[in-house]
Amino acid sequence: MKKLLSLMVILVLCISFVPLNSIIKVGEASPEPATIVVPDDYLTIQEAINAANEGDTIFVYNGTYYENVVVNKAVSLIGEDKSITIVDGSGTGNVVTITQEDVNITGFTIRNSGASYLNAGIYLDNANHCNITNNNITNNLAGIWLDDSSNNSIIKNNITDNYNGILLKPSGNNTLSGNNITNNWYGIHLSGTSDYNN
Repeated sequence: MKKLLSLMVILVLCISFVPLNSIIKVGEASPEPATIVVPDDYLTIQEAINAANEGDTIFVYNGTYYENVVVNKAVSLIGEDKSITIVDGSGTGNVVTITQEDVNITGFTIRNSGASYLNAGIYLDNANHCNITNNNITNNLAGIWLDDSSNNSIIKNNITDNYNGILLKPSGNNTLSGNNITNNWYGIHLSGTSDYNN
């Protein structure tokens, strides 16, 4: 009986003991952030985002990209020259929709959203800690719309010829600084509970 019990204990131990390196690759580090180039690596900005890992940079050469872009990863989008690196929504939907925290966008002209109530050049949908810096944002229903989005930095953008320049509905604790907001029906429109913005 003792021998049988000992054999059972040994069997259970052998079955339950699985070396950790068969589950976790010992010493394997997270991939280093990469730079993806549009259109060299991918023809469209959306294809580059789809291929990117968290923390990657997507560098976009000058040109006009007729896209409606969804940023659902924590990446940085950098345009070569904001005057001639253009994302054009062709009059439909949001030009750029951000649904992830820690997204950075700089160096673009973002234009021609759809004309319905819900459309914007850049739409932050429950997205926090994002930086929208040094862009031209023009001819959209809302230039930048922060929807339930907080602790974002909207800095040094040219926001012109939109219905709403910047719309906060509702969003708080955002920094809106150094922007040139001209020739919009509303410059900065706060709706709902949008407190502690500066």
